[in-house]
Order: sequence, then C-alpha cells, then structure tokens
Amino acid sequence: MKRIIAPNFVPPGGNYRYVQPETGMEFLGQTPQVVFKKVRDHRIANNIPIRHMEQQIVDQFCESQPEQCEDVDPNTGQPTPWELAQRFTRAMVRWAADGFRVVPAEKLQERRNICEGCQYWRGDGNEPGTGRCGKCGCSGLKLFLATERCPDGKWGVEA
Repeated sequence: MKRIIAPNFVPPGGNYRYVQPETGMEFLGQTPQVVFKKVRDHRIANNIPIRHMEQQIVDQFCESQPEQCEDVDPNTGQPTPWELAQRFTRAMVRWAADGFRVVPAEKLQERRNICEGCQYWRGDGNEPGTGRCGKCGCSGLKLFLATERCPDGKWGVEA
C-alpha cells in the first residue's frame, strides 16, 4: 500500500493531480484533502462509488510521483522495513552531498521539543530525543541532520 510521505507540503509542479477514469475529469489541489473533497463531490454527483476513493487517488498520484510516496504495511500504516532502508539511504546521500552538516545545538533542542510534544512521537528511550516518529518511522537521529525535515511540516531543512 502506498502513502504520500509529506502530504502537508505542496508537491513539485504545485498541485496534487487526479484524473477520474470513468469521466476523464481532472482534479487539482495543493493538498490531498482538497483533491479528496473535489473527487468525492464529483463521484457522488455521477453515481460513482466512493469506497476506497482516497487510496485510489493516492495510488494514482504515487504512480506519477513515486519519489513523493512510500510503501506502508496495510495492517499498521507504518513504512515497511524495505521502505525505511531506502529512506535511510536517501537521507545519508543527501547528508553526505551537503557536507555532513548537523544542526546547531539550539535548533536541535527546538526540534526535540517539537517532536516530543507531537502526537506521532513514540519515545522509547530514557534520553530526550530518543525514540521514533510514528508518522515517518524515522529515529530521533534524524533530528541532528541539517538536510532532513519533519514529514508533518513542523520543522524543516536548515539552510
């Protein structure tokens, strides 16, 4: 099953796009939720079933922009081990290409505070910042890397 990695960010090209196969109607929106609503209204008006609609929209988007998506376990909704390994590899490549920059101490603490107060954070250690993000599956080590960002848009890449 596919999931959009960062649905709160506008994708490259400026919009999420979906074409309804039965009617050929195209829907655009800066967030998946905008597209979901437009498609739901269109399907209801045209007697097209809405069951599994959101996943169909995500699947079509992920076919056209696979770098914006990830594989998740349909039972848990969490990234698969293979997806986590791929994500880790891409993060390390970005980090190396950027000269292995880490965030300054004050920015690290700001990120930790944000994550520890987040509904998705799953702290599993005795030290602050140790744990795992329940949304993206990344460990607290991600907080140190200047090239990484929160998948929920709460903190971004350090310039």
